[in-house]
Formats: sequence, structure tokens, C-alpha cells
Amino acid sequence: IQLSKKLDEKENKKIYMREKVNKILREREEERRLYVKEMLDKQWRLSCDMARTLDSKALEDFVISQRKSQMEEKREKVEQDKIEEISYLGKMQERVFFLEEQEKIREKNRVENEKLLRENLSLQVKANAEKRIQLEQRIAEEDRKELEELKCLIFE
Repeated sequence: IQLSKKLDEKENKKIYMREKVNKILREREEERRLYVKEMLDKQWRLSCDMARTLDSKALEDFVISQRKSQMEEKREKVEQDKIEEISYLGKMQERVFFLEEQEKIREKNRVENEKLLRENLSLQVKANAEKRIQLEQRIAEEDRKELEELKCLIFE
């Protein structure tokens, strides 16, 4: 049994050592792979530096062209707004002039109508005065005739 125990211990020790060696080998292999990967990445970055520079330049050129385009559109819009404002102000001024002329014409017509109305009223007043005079004369003539008739009747 002791021999078997010793053999088992030796076997266990062998297994333990093998596992330890395998673990160390795996760790070293992993470290080696990480190191290789890191070096390959570094090499790739260094080789791609020119490509990144070109990409950056292309992006920068694109952004600059877009900005120039936007600035040009803004300038054109400002110019268009100015043209529209001038046109609008011109139309408004024409409208104001038109309305002022219409107001002048209405005022002139009102003054002429008032003048005609005054003339017509004056004519009516004169006509009424003449009619009143004629009426008074007629009444006076009728009264005179009636008095004469009465005188004739009384003196007869």
C-alpha cells in the first residue's frame, strides 16, 4: 500500500507538474500571440498612416467644399431676399401712390359735388324766393281785386 501510495504521489506530482508546465506554456503562447498581434497592428498603423492622411485630406476637402457651397447658397439667398424686398417696397410705393391719387380724386369729386350742391341749393332758394314773391304779389292782386269788387258792391 505504501508503495502504491508513493506511486500515486509520484503520479499525482507528475500530473501536477504537467498541468503547471502546460499552464505556463499556454500563458507564454498567449503572451507571444498578444505581442505578435501588437507588433502587426503597429506595423499596419504605420503602413496605413499615408492612407489615413489621404482620408483626412479628402474629408477636409469635402467639408471645405460643403461649407463653400453653403456660404454661396446663403449669399444667393441674401441677394434674392434683397431683390424681393426692393420689389415688395416698389409695389408698396406704387400702391401708396395709387391710393393717394384715388384719395385726391375722391376729394376733388367731393368738393365738386359740394359746389354743385351749393349752387343747386342757391338756385332753389332763389326760385323759392321768386315763387314766394310771385305768390305774395298774386295774393296781393287777388286781395286788391276782391277789395275793388267789394267797393263796387258797397258803392253800388
